Formats: sequence, C-alpha cells, structure tokens
Amino acid sequence: MTYLKFYEQKAEVCLFENGSDFLKAAGDQAFNLVFLDIEMEAEETGIKVAESLQKESPYTLVIFVTSHSEYVPRSFRVNAFQYLTKPVKTELITEEIERAMRYIKTQRSRYEINWNGKQ
Repeated sequence: MTYLKFYEQKAEVCLFENGSDFLKAAGDQAFNLVFLDIEMEAEETGIKVAESLQKESPYTLVIFVTSHSEYVPRSFRVNAFQYLTKPVKTELITEEIERAMRYIKTQRSRYEINWNGKQ
C-alpha cells in the first residue's frame, strides 16, 4: 500500500482465505494483478488456481510468491508474470508492481478503440 500512496495510485486490494473464494470473486469482477502463493489449504495449489483463472480471465497478471522454487517451470506454463521466492524484500515487490502496472498500461493502450473520433 505504501507504493500506491507514494505514486497516488488508486487500487482496490482484496484478500482471500483460499483459492476457491478468490475464484468465486474473480467470476464476478476483473482483477488486473494477482499475487498467489503455491502452497494453499486442502488440495488447492496456486498453480491450480492460476490455471482456473487463466481460463476465465486470460489477461490477469499472476505473480507467484512462494518458498517452493521447484514449481517455477509449471508456473510459466500458466503464463506467470513473475515468480518470486520467499523471503521477498519490499523493494522487489514494489518493482514488480511497477513493472506490472507499466505492462497493463501498454496493453490497454494497444487495444484502444475509437468510434467516430471518440474513445
């Protein structure tokens, strides 16, 4: 949140108890950027959540934050934007948020639609 305050960015930050709750919410609203851990409760994994998310919302960026480096290859099969290994310094998270925001901004501008001279 410090990043958002410093750059005067508006954002909604949502926290979820588990992957199922997140996926239910993702069905109702769009998320631009999602941070996921690999290890979750029950039989869920961050990879499985990302696979489900990708089917419903392929443009959502996913950053994995985990201590399980053995999942790196699988994470990129679900188009992970980044894979950060714990412990993660705040500066690195800030850099990745900035990089993601730049990417989102460029993607949106690539698909700008004009109709009769109006956006």
